[in-house]
Amino acid sequence: MSEITRQTAEQLAEGIRAGRLSSLDVVEAYLARIAVVDPAVEAYVGVLADRARTQARRRDADAREGRWRGPLHGVPVAFAALANMHALSRRNDEPTRASRPFDKNRDGFVYGEGSGVAVIESAEHALARGATIHAEVLGAALTADAFCRRCGAEISTQMVR
Repeated sequence: MSEITRQTAEQLAEGIRAGRLSSLDVVEAYLARIAVVDPAVEAYVGVLADRARTQARRRDADAREGRWRGPLHGVPVAFAALANMHALSRRNDEPTRASRPFDKNRDGFVYGEGSGVAVIESAEHALARGATIHAEVLGAALTADAFCRRCGAEISTQMVR
């Protein structure tokens, strides 16, 4: 994989601002990574490569003309937004220790590829087809509760049973 894809959003932005990288370099590196990794993980429904290249070329033209759009100018939007929120881990020098979701000293999350699917069917359907029942879902809920590290306050409260 390209060294570009191992850099933080801040490092990419600094490289773009210093002229060592272009926005198009960054987009091409990530498109190449997607081409290599996605056949195995199938994380993308669709990749709009031409649109990404067009947007990168526009950001490069803006930079050449001195029109900077902020500290993460030219960095792909998903990374820029997460970096602006200080949500990404800064442990790029320790990639094996960067993802530590339950560590009290965690410093953010690691942007990565992955997915999971759980196929659930009704007990009646499973029994009708002779399936072995491994588990039963007795209840379910969905929440996006979080703690805002930047503002130091709870965003919402945890679910209460």
